[in-house]
Amino acid sequence: MFVRVQVIRKQKVFILKIFNLKNLENGEYALILSRNGERSESTLIKSQEEIQVNSANKIVPPFFAFEGEKLVMSHLNFEKEAYPLEIYGKEGLVYPGSVNQKGPLSALFNFPKMELGNYEVVMSSLNDYFNNRFKK
Repeated sequence: MFVRVQVIRKQKVFILKIFNLKNLENGEYALILSRNGERSESTLIKSQEEIQVNSANKIVPPFFAFEGEKLVMSHLNFEKEAYPLEIYGKEGLVYPGSVNQKGPLSALFNFPKMELGNYEVVMSSLNDYFNNRFKK
């Protein structure tokens, strides 16, 4: 019993890895692929007769943009999780906050008194971690 993991890019198929699951015990397993802040999950169910892989649940990372004095954040939030949202500067935590909406998220933050410099915005939960760096 083999599982082939592949990535399709511009109509070409690149095989990344073939796993031999012959010695894997029967049961339900989580397949997690993580790359560049994005994560896809599938469920693999192995029985004596077959292996089933359920369709992937892709976690789309949030979108951040900083222009002028405003930080814009948007996240589809398919997972329906509440996220702490924190902004860090050179001195540490600048803005402790959260986005508690358990659905699609959209927020606009206005920072007219923020000093010039480099910052990092972080959204995290028990299952996910997203960050984005910006410069004012």
